[in-house]
Amino acid sequence: MDHIFDQNYLTKKQYHRGNRLNARTSLHERFGTNLMNWNHWMFDHLPIAPHQAILDVGCGTGRFWQENWDRLSQNLHIRLMDLSAGMVGDVRGILGDDRRFLFFPGDAQAVPLESSSVDGVLANHMLYHVPNIPLAIDEFQRVMKPGGWLCTATNGGNHMKELYDLIRQFVPELPVNGTGSERYYLENAREYLAPVFGHVSIFSFPNKLWVTEAQAIKDYLHSLWILEKTPEETMGKLCDEIERRILMDGGFAITTLGGVIICRG
Repeated sequence: MDHIFDQNYLTKKQYHRGNRLNARTSLHERFGTNLMNWNHWMFDHLPIAPHQAILDVGCGTGRFWQENWDRLSQNLHIRLMDLSAGMVGDVRGILGDDRRFLFFPGDAQAVPLESSSVDGVLANHMLYHVPNIPLAIDEFQRVMKPGGWLCTATNGGNHMKELYDLIRQFVPELPVNGTGSERYYLENAREYLAPVFGHVSIFSFPNKLWVTEAQAIKDYLHSLWILEKTPEETMGKLCDEIERRILMDGGFAITTLGGVIICRG
């Protein structure tokens, strides 16, 4: 379980570069049935205004900014930070020519910025990776200017339930809450945030995937840290079952639930 917040593992293996993350985001982008683009939907919830300074903690490959690039004011100042220097290198290679962006590695538990230096903070799908979640939230509040905002995205408790129920048929030792993301999810986020921020609003993004290509799910499974030690024979049987179901039914249905939490001062 501690792999989910083992910083050495996260930076050197799981998020050394963007390939594993891309395998997971690709599944949602290609096979989601919600007509609204997730990154556009999230952008619409942000109180971004001209001239703001924004910090993106755990920026990953910068997909959020890529997909909203044409919606960004030209006078924004956006700082992209990730624990993984490899991720920072990846996103710099994509957005490095845009002068609105700065790139640097950093730990959410000790953000290398001055107090009251940014108007807004993004921390999307990353707080469950932080060893000390309350410390990171305190850091976000510290670097925010008075009246600033925080957007933190995460998943709900039954996110991708059908797929994980199937995994447990082949890997029964995997606990019911075995992904680690339940450390910080939609149902408990308020408990972390309300003691620090006066206003906490939660917005849900329900979706369903209809996956018609077995290889896309296989790539997703091979990106998961919880299955890294699963024997190849077991993984083969699991993948065969996914392929069988898709051939029989025409696709594999997976219910997803994500959301954003918007906090103000």
